[in-house]
Amino acid sequence: MAEDEKQNMIEKLQKKVSIDLKIDKEDLKNETEKNGIKYHYYLALYITEKKNLSKLNKLKRQLNQKLYHKYKFNNEYKLKTGPEMGTYIAGDSQMAQLSEMINNNEGYIEYLEKVLELFKMRSFAIKNIIDLVKLESGGFY
Repeated sequence: MAEDEKQNMIEKLQKKVSIDLKIDKEDLKNETEKNGIKYHYYLALYITEKKNLSKLNKLKRQLNQKLYHKYKFNNEYKLKTGPEMGTYIAGDSQMAQLSEMINNNEGYIEYLEKVLELFKMRSFAIKNIIDLVKLESGGFY
């Protein structure tokens, strides 16, 4: 996925999250029911992105092996030490692009982790609002 597409995906997700986190105080019963569905949606996204990250890391390991072989055994480069090869491998355009994709994916996953935490807190916020409404209306626990 192109980095611009990933950025657009993140921006759309941020807008969706800000909408989904809002609590309709006039419909708390429905909000309670919807919270689990919303949490599941973001959990599924999180799991998908973790799988994507695993695939990207596998590709990186494969590319690293390919580049190591290229720089180690190709007489044109005459690299002897690990740090020399590491520098060449890290500087390879394919490796740099893949590393950037991995970093962006890790950032996206970190964001999704925070979103999941927010939805856990949202459950408590809904419960607290319900308790406050009961208390204000003279209801007892």
